[in-house]
Amino acid sequence: PDSPGVDGVVEESTFLGSVRRSTVLTSDGSRVVVEHAPERRLGDREPVRLALAIVPATVRPIG
Repeated sequence: PDSPGVDGVVEESTFLGSVRRSTVLTSDGSRVVVEHAPERRLGDREPVRLALAIVPATVRPIG
């Protein structure tokens, strides 16, 4: 609870070869799509904590 970030629940996770794309519903009701390492499998309804890493990133609004 003391670490930076926001809590959420995985809605779906899709293997795309070199990455995995997961959709997370955050505790404030936002949906966030995250691309991450393919070996980190996230199950539906799995609780997660999202935080930004200090690396270059691209943020795009949906819709």
